[in-house]
Amino acid sequence: MKKKKRNPFYPLLILLGIVFVISASTYGVMAIRGTDRSEAISNETGLMGFMDQHGDWLLIIEVVLLGLLTVAAIGTDEIGGNTQMKKTNRITNDRDLKSSTTTPSQTGIDS
Repeated sequence: MKKKKRNPFYPLLILLGIVFVISASTYGVMAIRGTDRSEAISNETGLMGFMDQHGDWLLIIEVVLLGLLTVAAIGTDEIGGNTQMKKTNRITNDRDLKSSTTTPSQTGIDS
């Protein structure tokens, strides 16, 4: 049996999904820390400072990329599935054609 090809979009989806979870969690922590007035989040550097300045756009871009990659993965699954289905149908049709083209001597019917 031939080995099924792996969809190249699945590893990308998993990687981007992990990045999205980290980004969304960081953004949530930043938002919760922003409600506490005792800390000045605008002076922060590093990941929290980056999320404060660019977090909303980062999350929007990640969601759009996740959507596009999902559509691409589904589309390539459909194409691969249709190709496999066509091969299976062709084999089945060839077998049906061979079995339906038997001669009368093969079926035991004399004319």
